[in-house]
Amino acid sequence: MGLLPCRSKRHSATPDDHRRNLITSASFDLSKPSLISQPSLPSVPTLTHQPSTNHLDRYTATLTPHASSIFALAISAHNSAVFSASSDGEIRAQTPTSSAVVVPAASCAVKALLVFSNKLVTAHQDSKIRVYRIDESSRLYALEATLPTLADRARTMVQNHNADSTSGLDIVS
Repeated sequence: MGLLPCRSKRHSATPDDHRRNLITSASFDLSKPSLISQPSLPSVPTLTHQPSTNHLDRYTATLTPHASSIFALAISAHNSAVFSASSDGEIRAQTPTSSAVVVPAASCAVKALLVFSNKLVTAHQDSKIRVYRIDESSRLYALEATLPTLADRARTMVQNHNADSTSGLDIVS
């Protein structure tokens, strides 16, 4: 681009004068390649579903649906059970060979699930973490502990309160 002449405030230019100055002052170099002559980007792979011969992408089971939104999922490596928790507080345990078992839980939303060994750990909207013992033979779930305990609440009565709910659980070994 060339330089444009600067007019004083006394002399007013029309928009046509300004456009004419831009066109005449611009220098075009025709030896440089234009955008049209540049090589194109590599083509994008197709977004349509290609049938697969892999046996791993076939359905093995369909989960029984919840009445409300599912907030958390966990898979037990021990017995291939899938645990799902919903916004209405319902927790279901399902295996590919058996029907869903409803785990007795609180009436508030379940935010996170964790399964290890024979324990099911749940985090709820009411800021409580509950630990259930899994009895596989009878398919029963017994509540073992609730955190924070009554002693924890008494100890923190004078401290700042954090009313946030737990949104994730993990095991550290």
